[in-house]
Amino acid sequence: ADNDWAKVKYRGPLYFDFDADGDIELVCEQLKVFLGRLYAEFSVEMESIRIYASGGKGFHVEIPAATFIGVGAEKGQAWLPYIYRFMAERLVVDTMDMAVYSAKRGRQWRTPGVQRENGNYKVQLSFEDALEIDPEKYAEHISEPRPTLHVAPPQLNPGLQQLYTQARETVQTKMRGKLKRLKDANVLLEPWKKAGKVPPSVARLMRGEDIAEGVGFQRLAMQLAIYASSVQMDLEAFLTACQGLIETHRGDGHRHRGADRR
Repeated sequence: ADNDWAKVKYRGPLYFDFDADGDIELVCEQLKVFLGRLYAEFSVEMESIRIYASGGKGFHVEIPAATFIGVGAEKGQAWLPYIYRFMAERLVVDTMDMAVYSAKRGRQWRTPGVQRENGNYKVQLSFEDALEIDPEKYAEHISEPRPTLHVAPPQLNPGLQQLYTQARETVQTKMRGKLKRLKDANVLLEPWKKAGKVPPSVARLMRGEDIAEGVGFQRLAMQLAIYASSVQMDLEAFLTACQGLIETHRGDGHRHRGADRR
């Protein structure tokens, strides 16, 4: 109710999404590289993780939270998607999709055994299946539903636990700093928000004035949109106020050249 996202607790396995935009041979190879890293660098109990062929063009991998959090994993953790992103960045291989580590609105994770629009299925793979996977075996596995496979109970892994602790402390420090900056900014913005007015410096930018040479339209538009969102400015009023910038900005490339593009 108070819009304090620091109070929101997330829980669930550490998840990875592999997608090579249709190059199934590459994504098969990189899945094996990733699993090899988990085993060789962290001695992860491979029989305790869940591996899925997504049924499209990639894979999903899940590592139980108890593997690196231990007792209390079920209670949830603030900023967990960002913590998982930090961990994924330390484990990254080609074809790993980093866009899935988002908070607030979240993302959907496809359910196994449900037929997709392409006629295939997301199916669970054993560790042995994953080690032998290639485009032909991939197509065979996803052609029909498969039963859920038993996985071993998770065991606390010291290497992943250390990585998780580092990730949590780094993210929490960063988020505390961000929340403080937002609080300080809100103190400055609140009078303008209540008055329904725009600070003169921002108003000049919206009119396309006082802009340093070489500053791109994308950067300006993003900063102004952040301001407008912060003060809950009406979209139509915002676009009207920015008409000067839209009409007068001198291009920084083909994408935003011309008022119609901006």
